[in-house]
Amino acid sequence: MRASGADLLVHANEVAVVGLVEVLTHLPGIRKRFKHLVAEAARRKPDAAILIDFPDFNLRLAASCIAWAFRCSTLSARKSGRGAPDA
Repeated sequence: MRASGADLLVHANEVAVVGLVEVLTHLPGIRKRFKHLVAEAARRKPDAAILIDFPDFNLRLAASCIAWAFRCSTLSARKSGRGAPDA
């Protein structure tokens, strides 16, 4: 994907762990990367994201970004006097 011009913010190797002990050992780094991705989504406001593998990580990331986008659109609508956006 990088060869095709995609901007990889976190490589799968950085969050790929197996086993309870390994997950617990790497959890601080995984959380740091997760927060980084959410912050980058807020900063860049992408039209789309390609989330590959790691459903536990990616589904939580997608839910965070959807919640963030909804809060932003709701705030924007309130500031403009239009009310909340349609769900």
